[in-house]
Amino acid sequence: MRLLAVQLMTFCLVLSVWDFQETGTPPMAFMHESLGKWHSVVVPSDILESNASSANPHNRGVVVVIHQENFAAALSLVRELACLGADLPVELHHCGAPEFPPDLAVALKHPALAHARLVDACELATARGLPHPGLYSKAARAWLMPLAVLVSEFDHVMVLDAHALVLRDPTPMWTHPGYETTGSFFFRQRDLVPADLSKSRFTHLLRKYSDLYVRDRSILASSLGLSANFSAALNGSSQSLRLVDPAFFLMHKTRHGDRLPARLKQLLMHVRTDSAFDWRSSHSRRGGAQRVLVTPPDCVFFLFELLHQPTHLAALGASTLDAARDVQLHPTVFCGPVAQYLLGNASQDLLYVHGATLLDPQPKGFSEQHYSYMGYNDVPSYVTTPRPPQPIKQLPEFPTCDAGVQQFEPLSASFYMALARRRAHYHALALGTYHGLATCS
Repeated sequence: MRLLAVQLMTFCLVLSVWDFQETGTPPMAFMHESLGKWHSVVVPSDILESNASSANPHNRGVVVVIHQENFAAALSLVRELACLGADLPVELHHCGAPEFPPDLAVALKHPALAHARLVDACELATARGLPHPGLYSKAARAWLMPLAVLVSEFDHVMVLDAHALVLRDPTPMWTHPGYETTGSFFFRQRDLVPADLSKSRFTHLLRKYSDLYVRDRSILASSLGLSANFSAALNGSSQSLRLVDPAFFLMHKTRHGDRLPARLKQLLMHVRTDSAFDWRSSHSRRGGAQRVLVTPPDCVFFLFELLHQPTHLAALGASTLDAARDVQLHPTVFCGPVAQYLLGNASQDLLYVHGATLLDPQPKGFSEQHYSYMGYNDVPSYVTTPRPPQPIKQLPEFPTCDAGVQQFEPLSASFYMALARRRAHYHALALGTYHGLATCS
């Protein structure tokens, strides 16, 4: 007993002395994990920059918009990319202190997230002469995405939505023939309508662009007609002018010198004052009319056309996962998230799925869940088979679903493995217990 008492006194003395030290890692720091905290891991910035430049000669990187509402989704995406073998630096763009998640600085000290860094896009926007915007400061405002593209330090930018469930290493996309030829790669939206209903709206939008921009000398008002490449892309577009999937796209923003960044800056300077870009107009649940809308990713896509430069748009149309009991209740109507294939790949090689409903147990507030399928999608079972772009068929009772399902097949085992791992990382970050981040198994 006397020996035990001496040992306890010695242990307490060590702890009390350590508390007065200004530096060093506390003994038994691992116990902080169980309390939802993480001990500091400091890596000198010059070492990080040196390693990044030597390992990334083409200046390629991933851009993710982060805010208080998607904090866990964004960081779990960073971790998932590393688990898939995508050895790329990641920029996490936010807009000022109000959109800075309080736990973010703590989480980023985890060694598993060491290749990610925070970027205050709005601070950089102010430095570049863009007005400090209410346009970007709200979590629901997707215009922060094109701003992030503009201020990013990367030349080759891979833009990913925080809720994208990436199923395989996207790094080979950099060497895809479509990207190498055009400096861009976009996936199609699912919500398509016949081309005869879309072309006039796109032409109108491009005319408005011509009024907004300080154009290059090579771009004349008389030559603003749609290119053959862009016209081919108009085989389908949505009623809200959404053509490209906002969850994932690539662009080489310096491929044409500073022309593309300059036009993007002009767009961001004028978008607040032009109602044509008010893409978040209210929708009527009773089938009422809606204003002409355009999404920020589509604006980035249109920039290439304005510069008379080709873009690469995926040859396949978007696919859809099922929601709970879709197959039992209405097998031709799928209400799950959008999924994307690459042409020539088997169905088990889906590239990504875009859906907060797969990760967040409450993706929408109950007051916003107008339909039951807007809730948590616990275990999807099927995905529609790859198909060419085609107009979407919708039914009044399922207004946001794909009602034209003809063929579907079971999801592969690899999908469920990826989903389980992503959910584990997501919930670890959401709860502040980072035990599982160090492993990809």
